[in-house]
Formats: sequence, C-alpha cells, structure tokens
Amino acid sequence: MTEPTPDALAPDAAARLADFARACKAAARVVTLYPATHPAIQASLGRVADSGARLVADGPRTLTVHPDGLLLDGLAASRPDAAIAELADLLHRHLVGELTIVEGLARDTWHAFLLLLGRPPQDVRAEGGFGQAWLAAGGAGIEVKLVDYAEVLREREGGGESGWDRILADYLEGERSELDDETMAALADLAADATRLAELADRIVRSAEESGHGIRKQGVLRLLQSLADFVARHRPAELDRTLRSIAGTIPRLTPDLVVELITTGAPAGPGETPGIDLPGEVRARITDDTVAAFVAQSVARDHGATARLAQAFQALVPDRERHPELLELAAGQAAVLPIAREPDFPDLWNSAAHLLTTYSDAPYVSDEYGRELSTARGHAVDVERVGDDPPERVGAWLATISDDQVRRLDAELLVDLLRIETRAEAWRKVLDTAIAHLPQLVLIERIDLAQGLLDALRQAADPSHPRAAEAGAGLERLLKGPLVRHVILAIRSVPETSLAALSRLCHTLGPSVIGPLAEALSAESQPSSIRRLREVLLGFGAAGRSYADSLRSSPNPAVRRTAIELLRAFGGADALPDLAGLLDDAEPAVQREALRAIIQIGSDDAYATLEGALKSGSSRTRDAIMQALAASRDLRAAPLFVHILRHSDHRALEGIYMAAIEALGRIGSDSDSIAALQEVLVRGEWWAPFRTARLRLAAARALRACGADAAREALEAAAASGTRGVRRAARAALAEPGPRAPRGT
Repeated sequence: MTEPTPDALAPDAAARLADFARACKAAARVVTLYPATHPAIQASLGRVADSGARLVADGPRTLTVHPDGLLLDGLAASRPDAAIAELADLLHRHLVGELTIVEGLARDTWHAFLLLLGRPPQDVRAEGGFGQAWLAAGGAGIEVKLVDYAEVLREREGGGESGWDRILADYLEGERSELDDETMAALADLAADATRLAELADRIVRSAEESGHGIRKQGVLRLLQSLADFVARHRPAELDRTLRSIAGTIPRLTPDLVVELITTGAPAGPGETPGIDLPGEVRARITDDTVAAFVAQSVARDHGATARLAQAFQALVPDRERHPELLELAAGQAAVLPIAREPDFPDLWNSAAHLLTTYSDAPYVSDEYGRELSTARGHAVDVERVGDDPPERVGAWLATISDDQVRRLDAELLVDLLRIETRAEAWRKVLDTAIAHLPQLVLIERIDLAQGLLDALRQAADPSHPRAAEAGAGLERLLKGPLVRHVILAIRSVPETSLAALSRLCHTLGPSVIGPLAEALSAESQPSSIRRLREVLLGFGAAGRSYADSLRSSPNPAVRRTAIELLRAFGGADALPDLAGLLDDAEPAVQREALRAIIQIGSDDAYATLEGALKSGSSRTRDAIMQALAASRDLRAAPLFVHILRHSDHRALEGIYMAAIEALGRIGSDSDSIAALQEVLVRGEWWAPFRTARLRLAAARALRACGADAAREALEAAAASGTRGVRRAARAALAEPGPRAPRGT
C-alpha cells in the first residue's frame, strides 16, 4: 500500500470527500424537482447526511473551493475525481470560497442548503449573495465564506487571471450589477499597459466562444465605458493613455463589438448621468496599424471575411479610396499569423479583400425599404428637435419609477398606514407587512428606510397607542426573525458612512440585540468587522457590561480586548476581578490593555488588585507588568507607583519596587510622588545595608529626574543634613552627569 504524499489527503479521507461530493452532486440535481417528502429526495438527503457525518466524524472540516477542485483542511485528493470537480464548480459558481462543516447535519438542514445551491447563481446574488441567503435560511452547522474579490485583485500580478476572468464574466453576463471602485482602480492600472488590456479583451472574447453561451455585447461596452468614466473622474491625467489602450483592444474584439464601440457605445441607463463620448474618443485614436491588425485578426479567427467584418471595416475607414492601402497593410500583418502557413491562405485572403472592398447591402435592401429607413431616421430627428421636454425633465420623470424610488415609496406608505389606519384588521395586515419588509430593507442596506419604519413601529408600541399590545408583540416577532442576522451582516459590509445610522438602528431595537452582537463579535476574525461590532456594542453603554464574560473567553485576542473596553467603561470596581484574570492572558497586548484598565480605575482596590497580581501571579505575568511599569509615562499611573512604594514589600518585590521608583522619576512631579520618594530615601535597614543603599540611590536619582522645585529642594536638604547614608545617596545623585530640569518646572 502506497503512502500518501505529505501534501495530499490520506486515502480514507479522500474517499470520504469523494463520497460526500457524489452525494451532494446527485442530491442537488433532484431537490429542485420534487417535494421534500418525495422518497427520491429523502433517499438522496439520507446519503448526503450519512456521508457528511462520516466526513466530520473527527471534528469540523473545512472545504476550500477552487474552480476545478476541493481541498479538505488544505489538502487535495491525490487522484482527480469527477464528482469533487463538479461539486467545486457548483460552489464556485455561487462565489463560495470556503465551507466549514461544523457537525453532522439533519436531512432538513441539508435540504435547505442544497435547494440554495441548486438555484441559478444570479438569482441568489440578487438577494445578497449565497452567504447572506444561507444565513437567512438558518445557517446552522455550515459556515460559508465567499470569494474576496479585493484579494483576487491584489494578487493579480501573481497569475490571478482566473480571478479576473470570473469577476469580469460575472459582470459581463449581468450577474454583477456594478464593479466597485477598488475593482475599477485595478482595471485602470491594467489599462495603463495597452498590451495587457488587449490580452484581457482577447481572453474575454475567446472565453465567450469556447463556452458557447456568449458574452453580452452591452456588457463589454458598459465595461469599457465605465473604465473610461472612472479614469476621467479620478485620474484625468491618465485619460488619453487609457483611451488609446481601449482603442488598442479593437484587434481583439469581434466585428459586432467594434461596430457598436465606435458608433453607439453603451447608452446610459435610466437615471444615470451620461459619461464621456467613448465612441468619438476611440475613433479619434484609431491608427492605421490598429485597423490593419483588426482585419488580419478577424480574418484569421473566422477563416475569412464576413459581412459584419465588412461593415466594421467601412465604419472604421469611411474613405473608400484608402481601403486598398489599409488592406495591403493588413495583408502584411496576416502574413505573420499561423493562418498564413495554410496552403489555401492566398486564395482565402484574396476572397476576403474582395469582399471588404466591394461589400454593399444593396442586394439585400430594396430601394423602397431603404427610403423607409431614411424617412424613419428623419422622423426620429424631427421628434428629437421639437420635443417639449428637456432631457433633465425626462430624467427626473424616469427617476421617479426607479427601483430605489419605488422602494422608498413602499416604506413611506407603510409608515403612513401605521399612523393613520384605524380599522383593526387592516392595521394588523399593515403591521405584518412592515415586519416582513423591514429585514429586507436591512438586507439591501437601505438603513434609512428601515429606521423610519422601525421608528413608526416603536411609536405604535407606546402605551398610549390604541394598538400598543399588538405593536409590542410585532416587535418581539421582528427580533426573533432574521432581522438581527441581517443587521450583523450589514455591520460587516455597509460603507463606513452608514455605520452610524446602523448603530442607531441597533439602539432603537434595544438591548435585546446586545447578545447576538456579542456572540458575533466573539466569533469574528476580520479586524474591520471586529472594530465595527465593538463600536456598535460600546454604544449601548452599561447594558453591554453583562456580555463581557462571553467576550473574555473568545480565542481572538482582539475580541478579548473588546471585553476589557466594556469592563473598563462600564464595570468600575466590580470589574476588577475579571480584569485581574486577564493580566495572565497569553497575548501581551491583552495583558497591557488589562493593566491600563486597572490603572485608569485608579482606586485603592484597583491598586491592591494589581499588587496581588504582582505577588501571586505567574512569573510571566509579573515580568509583563514590570515591563509595562518600566515603560509607563502615563500621569494617571503615578498614584499606583506611590501605592506600591508605601504598601508593597520591598524585600520580596525589589525589582517591582525599583521599577516604581524609576517610573515616578519620569512622571511623578506631584506632592504625593515626591513625598513617597523622600520616604524611600530616608528609610534605612541596618541589617540590609546594600539593599538600603540601592533603594536610596534610586530614590535620589528619581527626585533629581522629576525636576520639580520641591523635589530638588528635598534632595539638596538631604545632601546637607541627612544621615550619612542619606547624604551619600543624595550627593551622588546631584553629582551625576546629565541635564537637570530647569528651576521652576
């Protein structure tokens, strides 16, 4: 029996993965065809549940999704498997990058998951994406992470063409409504190199031909228009170079695309502001070499000239007298292409050149039909000229029926009906509609509309309202439904400018959302999401204190630091035992935050807590506290150091004692600090002369370093009239080289 390679799955694990993939693939095909109670469905779901349970028998397993395969906990099967590849492709189409199966799942859970997997990807993305849809369906037992397109773009220099192809294909096929600024910026960087942009265009066209489903022309034109508009807005100095790069893609495009690119372009959608005149700008930058390369590449790709190529050629070169010259130039470029090695190439090229120079649509369009076309164009121009409504008015009218405006009107209508409807049964229907509508508004990140609807529900729940009991019950239903899950998703994804509005929505929902927020925070790993959840949670004030315990036990150090913030902000002296426990945390940053929190509480109990940690804590804890004390320059810490000097045993904790003396020399210019240092300076133990000398010299140096007049006067008095050991330490400190603080500071 052969041993698996170190980077491959063990044979039994690979077999379990293959069985699971086959069961999922088979079930995904049938779950959408029959009711859940159908025997075929139950049999398929049973196989999925059994294979899934075997897969996670040893604990949670993570599936990493690649376009053509799956990794189980980072390892691949040593042999290709068609079922694994098909399941990977199905997940990849939904942009799933990683699945973590936490435990064996029931058939009903697998049924919900596979129903979602079997839906068209574009439909799922229209509802917020696979991750959000799965959470809305329950999300139990399977954690989903989607592909991070920003990361794909950051890695594109390292061979991330497949990521680019997926992003652009989704956009061109209409499955992505828009490309964000980060993606457009990356595309603009790519457009700076005309060759790379042309290669990308070539891949897009080639992919469309190989897939057989075709990429929409309007999508390609919209992509190029969006690129030009983005550069015009954000990088005007690079606009000319970008437009030349776009013109340079023409040889890689199909004749259909070229005709529309240089004539009509991509029209602006309803309510959109028209961008730059891309067809005109591209036409102005087309060179003879570009036209020749376009003709040569098209003839090579199609094995001859087509009527559409002839139309594109005539559109590119309206002056027919220049056609022979450009075709001769194109022949030279075609001669270096692989097609030129075919024996019939001379005849093929002559036939193509003849069609391109003689093509006319006259044989296919009668004179009468041609006159009708011309008349129709003329009528269109006349209507445009005599129209009474200016474009801005038409645009304003169209905006009133946009999806966003209709959504706003729906929300406003529900708010008004909640306030004015007096019929009991009708009001209940409005309430049910509002409760169903509000989570959807949060899911699509229309927080302003959701807030208005929630405010209306809160007003209806006021005891003075005649429907207060029903409204209160409705709010309880709202909180038990998917709303809170959608809120947590929105906290992670909304723009930074919308976070304050989302925080207000959470506070309007009330303290009942603190628990789910704390649970989400305790399991969160993304720094930006941790920060956002923390800000919302801290906004609840003291109500969030009771959830600090759950955060203290999080495996994520950043979450444990959030627990410290809650304890420090709202816990007061009651939080000292919890903070003391965090002083022994394995993460130094958590230890430092806990130490700062105890210092900021600043009570005698706080100092006693810290002293106890110094006496009884582990050596690592004591070392961490000593390092923090030695480096401290926080004026608020001075009372702590005074407490240590007056209450700690300098014999058992001499290192900490010395650190407190030195720290007071840096920050302790107040009377209590100076008095504490004086006490150390004059105190002596005849049975421990060397330790007494060390502590006295450290106190004298600290008095000299703090620079206050009172400290200097105390040091000079000690040098003049103290006991012999005190005089020696004071004079030694005064005689040491180094700048003294100016008198009067």
